[in-house]
Amino acid sequence: MIMPVLLRTEPIDLSAVPPEAKKPPSNPFLGKLGNRLRLRREDRDLTLDELSTLSDISGSTISAIERGQKNAGISTIARLVQVLELDFAALMRDLPEPPPPKSRGRMGPPRRTGHEE
Repeated sequence: MIMPVLLRTEPIDLSAVPPEAKKPPSNPFLGKLGNRLRLRREDRDLTLDELSTLSDISGSTISAIERGQKNAGISTIARLVQVLELDFAALMRDLPEPPPPKSRGRMGPPRRTGHEE
């Protein structure tokens, strides 16, 4: 049996869609670090897409870092510092205490794999 498909042709009213949620930074360190990176990107007149292309880091990741929502690894920060022509020491100067490392969820000595020397 074939069912007819109805296509919606009139425009959709997007005013009913709630605005994007604005979450605060996950902690002060990430918030200030992200803000510094965003300001530098804007000073260099780069869009998120352009910085993404130049750094080979996804635009969504860069956006999350700039908003202080993502704790990026050192290699990611190093690529952004390089592309944005930042001085790493200056970027890190006078930032609040960084967040503690996340627990790996495992306690005790490392597991033996049989490949130790």
